[in-house]
Amino acid sequence: MKPNNIGTEDRAQTMDKIEAEEMVKSVRHWHHTFEIYPGIRTAGTYDPGFLWAKMNSFAWNGSRVIDIGASDGAMSKWAADAGAKVTAIDFRPKHVSGFGVMERLSGHSFDHHVGNMLTAPQMGLGLFDAVLFLGVLYHLPDPIRGLYACRQLCREGASFFLETWFEPELFPDASVVRYIPQG
Repeated sequence: MKPNNIGTEDRAQTMDKIEAEEMVKSVRHWHHTFEIYPGIRTAGTYDPGFLWAKMNSFAWNGSRVIDIGASDGAMSKWAADAGAKVTAIDFRPKHVSGFGVMERLSGHSFDHHVGNMLTAPQMGLGLFDAVLFLGVLYHLPDPIRGLYACRQLCREGASFFLETWFEPELFPDASVVRYIPQG
């Protein structure tokens, strides 16, 4: 596997654009739309670029980051591009979600785990400088337990990034949580 700091120019020399396009097309479904390789974007259903821009003030370089619910790895890639050492957890293997293709095209090496994020604190992964918990909370039947699991992964002074679905107009005078199963 190539080192975590490989530059775009180096990747371009080791793989041609046609091969990269074929790899991207081989993934049945991309969740995120993002530039996965110079000049090549995935055909995802959600562009998280605005979210990354909001998170970009964090000092990623040299930090330990866990991406919970990494899916196809857009955020993992961007954090690694910014110099973070990234651990990813998803319920799908990386060859199913597109994460493996992203990993190969990015030139980064990730510590990727298939599993339930609720048991992540017991996986022996250690503590992290930043926890990315993006688009996962509403998929959990017990969201409070999910937040507690995230807290157990944070070292002292860690940053916690949460993205979730919020519809205050549905129940303006009540606190309501809605569980949305996968699919």
